[in-house]
Amino acid sequence: MQKLKTINSLLISILLIVFLVGACKISQQTNRYNNNATRISALPVIENQLIKLKTKIKFKKSLISGITAYKLSNDTISGVFMNEFGIKAFEFVIYEDKCIINNIIKPLDKWYIRNTIKSDFEFIFNRLSIDNTDYIIYKSRENKKCFYSYYFSENNLSKVKRFNRKNLTGTIKLLSDTSIIVENCKKNVEYNFNIINYHELRK
Repeated sequence: MQKLKTINSLLISILLIVFLVGACKISQQTNRYNNNATRISALPVIENQLIKLKTKIKFKKSLISGITAYKLSNDTISGVFMNEFGIKAFEFVIYEDKCIINNIIKPLDKWYIRNTIKSDFEFIFNRLSIDNTDYIIYKSRENKKCFYSYYFSENNLSKVKRFNRKNLTGTIKLLSDTSIIVENCKKNVEYNFNIINYHELRK
């Protein structure tokens, strides 16, 4: 009987160790940029840390390239998209997962372009709470027809999908630690992001 209790205790100890190691592994992998993060995102979002992304936006036959720079401060993401010479195309502010576009240049200052960028940036910068175990975020409590669905591979975030009712309207694919592709399936717009200061974020 004593031997059986010892074996049971040993098995419980092993299971606890496996569970704790697994939990640590999930925490480390799903929060690639910040071990203290409580929310998971496709792009790095770190308090008071400037993030710089090499950016390409493709729309039909048009291509805009430049740099997206942003920072999280007091639950608000403030950023800018500019060309390689530092000329601003537009500024954006994201608070409570809602995006506002400011100071947009005249060629882009059309309602349908504004609305597309606004909707896509809300999708791109959306963050999943770690305690949300079903991996689904509804865009609003009142309207549960629009939602984001998060997918993981080996405990790493690999893909995010956006749905309107049952129709797929957007995807985010994490190709590597530094490369992300976002597609607006409805408007045929593609965003390519490459993290410029990745090694700074890993420190």
